[in-house]
Order: sequence, then C-alpha cells, then structure tokens
Amino acid sequence: MKKAGMLKILNPVLLLLATVQVITVIVLKTAGSEFIGELHEITGYVIGAGVVLHLYLNWTWIRTNFFAAKIKTGKSSRVGSQTGSPVS
Repeated sequence: MKKAGMLKILNPVLLLLATVQVITVIVLKTAGSEFIGELHEITGYVIGAGVVLHLYLNWTWIRTNFFAAKIKTGKSSRVGSQTGSPVS
C-alpha cells in the first residue's frame, strides 16, 4: 500500500482514538471505573504508535518544509549568529 493510502486510513483512526481519549477522561473524572482507565491507557499507547507511524509516513514532507531552508542557505536560524553578537 502506498503512503497516501495508509495515511487515508491512519488519519481518521488517530482522530477517532483522540476522541476516545477525551471521552474517557471525562468519564474518569465523573464516574471513574477500572475498565475506562484501562481503555484510556491502551488508547494512549496506540495513539503514540500511530503518531510515530504518521511522522514516518510524512517524513519527506517534514524534511522538505522544515529542514530544507537551513540546508539550502547554510545559515543558522539563531538571531545574532551571523554578527557574533549575543543572542538576547
């Protein structure tokens, strides 16, 4: 399966899992139960894995849009780094 196809599946799943996280927190705060706590914990781990997979699938875009400017110009993004003056 191509990256775009995987992302079309992964993105809605991450949205659904994030919604479940919010709902389980609300239920835990009002009428906590062991099952809801376990569901919240498991969903959190799955979201973590999903975010890592999401970053992996989008790494080319991330590298192009966030790191390419530094590579092309060779300049540091710190203020004052070109003149040697201290950064405030």
